[in-house]
Amino acid sequence: MPDGRPLEAELEPARPNPPLLIVDTDVLVQLLLGNEFRPLRELKRCYRVQLAIVEAVEMEIRTPFAGKSLRRYLSTIEPRLQKALGNGTLLLLDGRTFPSVVGTGAHAVETQISITATRYHRIVDYGEAYSHATAAIFGVPIMSHDFTAVRALQRAGEQVTHHLLRAFDLYTFSHQCNVLSVKECDDLRQALARHGEWLPDAFLKRSFPDGLAIFYARLLDRDSLAVGSVQPLELYDIRLLLGKS
Repeated sequence: MPDGRPLEAELEPARPNPPLLIVDTDVLVQLLLGNEFRPLRELKRCYRVQLAIVEAVEMEIRTPFAGKSLRRYLSTIEPRLQKALGNGTLLLLDGRTFPSVVGTGAHAVETQISITATRYHRIVDYGEAYSHATAAIFGVPIMSHDFTAVRALQRAGEQVTHHLLRAFDLYTFSHQCNVLSVKECDDLRQALARHGEWLPDAFLKRSFPDGLAIFYARLLDRDSLAVGSVQPLELYDIRLLLGKS
């Protein structure tokens, strides 16, 4: 439950919500395995934030050349991905959708992303390269668990977007907004643990309510009572506050 603390940044002027939230392959797999899309729909409906993937990530999910860790999930997650793309819960950023997202100059932006991603791909994997390039050029957050890739890009002097979110930032946000109950969040935690998926340290060997007390939520509703740890605990603990539109 929300713990009654106001958010520490409530005194700051409200910033516009980002229009997009780019989802990298590792987080997308967790969202599809969890099969809980209410948080994504809530972000789109109430906050006007659209979760989006790049073509390179879709390719990593769908192709028979997916890595070993993905191949065991393909029969489960591919139909869920198709449904989420079909009903607009997820947006695929490609040549057809770029004009509606960018407007005039869409081709130039797409070209810029391609050039940047090609450079990033010398450092990180294909899907990560395009996801990070897109997030950096659009200036929007990215959801990714591969902090090694982020550090590698930063060491190389490449631009990385300011906000790096995890799947459990989305689940915690949804709990704060009363979209997911404590039990539903813990069911997701247990399901991902059974699949051997990465979990934040706070939830690795703790239930959701126990772990929440020491989890610094990087995504919160600015107008609701705060949840989680007060103090940042990790290098990328930078909070993004959203307001309902």
